[in-house]
Amino acid sequence: MKFQELENKLIDYLDDALTQEQRLEIEQQLESSAELHQILDELRTVMNGMETTEEFQPSSNLKNNFDQFLQKEISKQGGRDANVVEFKKPNSGYKRFLFQIAVAAAILIMGVFIGKNLGGELQVTPGDIADLEKKMRTEMLELLEDNSTSGRIKAVNISYELQPDDEIVDALIQSMNIDKSTNVRIAAMEALSHFGDDPKVRTALCKSLAVQSNQLIQLSLIKILINLKEKQAIEYFEKIIEKESTTPEVRDEAQMGIFKMM
Repeated sequence: MKFQELENKLIDYLDDALTQEQRLEIEQQLESSAELHQILDELRTVMNGMETTEEFQPSSNLKNNFDQFLQKEISKQGGRDANVVEFKKPNSGYKRFLFQIAVAAAILIMGVFIGKNLGGELQVTPGDIADLEKKMRTEMLELLEDNSTSGRIKAVNISYELQPDDEIVDALIQSMNIDKSTNVRIAAMEALSHFGDDPKVRTALCKSLAVQSNQLIQLSLIKILINLKEKQAIEYFEKIIEKESTTPEVRDEAQMGIFKMM
């Protein structure tokens, strides 16, 4: 197994999501590779730290000021441009890790916010928010070119906090289709599914099904398209059913998808 493939398996190793044979192979490689062992230690530290982080309780004064700020902004926009992001904690190990990374980013943003305003009146301007989003956008696009899988996964999760314009959507589509890591591809398609109201995103998810060969990715894509109730996906489901190389599991899922959307 190549080093990059081993690195991609470390998250699953920590989450006890590997077979006994895969775990043995990882452990043998860890004994002979100091670099791989260091990456494992860093991932373990990050994940353990997130598990034990205590919830911050803001003061009543800070909370009241923050509430007033939100009400002002909602009043200005008439409620039309307000964006609500709902976080649901995933059950599976891999999705739980993605959730933790997203929460870590949110905690960091809140920490900056509190650090600037604790002890005084709330002074957050639209310019402050725009500057923060610009920095996050730049960081996301740079991290998508990162050599490490964890860096690229972090980039994908930053996208949840950004307004999805063409640049962001195109970057996620590219990661979904050509990233060398299965984990990053799945993370990218999950992120894109949150922008499912965009016709461009729906079409990209359908077309991606035609170029994916990994069974796990194919199954994830089919489930996403079923959840989005995307009718044009039926054509792509039919094509994947007809392919000789399609596994029975994927074929069954595609057939069920057609049935659900007819």
